[in-house]
Amino acid sequence: MNTLITKIAAYLVAATLMLPFGADARWGGGGGGGGGGGGGWDGLTAVRVSGPVLVAPDDPVWASASAVNVTLMFTDSVEGGGMGGGGMGGGGSNKSVSVKAIHNGTDIAFLLSWNDATRNDVIEGPENFTDASAIMLNANMICRMGQPSNPTNIWYWRAVDDSVQNLLSGGLGTITHTVDGNNLSAISNWNGSQWQVVLSRPLAAVDPDDQIDLFPGGSYPVAFATWDGANRERNGRKYRSGMKTLNIQN
Repeated sequence: MNTLITKIAAYLVAATLMLPFGADARWGGGGGGGGGGGGGWDGLTAVRVSGPVLVAPDDPVWASASAVNVTLMFTDSVEGGGMGGGGMGGGGSNKSVSVKAIHNGTDIAFLLSWNDATRNDVIEGPENFTDASAIMLNANMICRMGQPSNPTNIWYWRAVDDSVQNLLSGGLGTITHTVDGNNLSAISNWNGSQWQVVLSRPLAAVDPDDQIDLFPGGSYPVAFATWDGANRERNGRKYRSGMKTLNIQN
């Protein structure tokens, strides 16, 4: 039963991530503005480093990468709050996320940091919700997303079990939660006012049917989202960015 609930939750997350991202995505050179602001965006560069990349948020290796501040827009398809405003219950405090990216030619890692005054990593009842974050990647720099020729890959992290789920979509109705091929790892820290979450996986997909292959020298559309459990955020009630550009350094 727990496995079924997890799969249903993963499906809802993936579905509600894709719809608002796709509705107002801006693609192409420099990453574009994308829904939810982000003016002045020059792209996120995954800097090549030596040594492991699955490291703690305070590891010195992160000084090699420049932080990019990504503006997030509040979206509520759960409680009818619409887009752009605070929705029911008001907006949370996590209205931007700082992102760094590094790779070593074999593995890639992202460091996401966002403000959150409360740590929500325990669910004791139906009115409790977990803090969470997600990264969405597309295979190609084209104007259509979530199609068989351009699948959408989502890395979804939850504080409640400090786990990362791998989600893939090749179009409407084809969202899958892959477990066996899940080679994602996470290291997280809440410092009393902010979450810092490192998400990492090999550049090469274990199975191209489960994940998107990433290559040094490549550029990929990327987007980000956060959920504040204290603000009843879950599924389609979240803060999210528009589509940006990830450049993986040679």
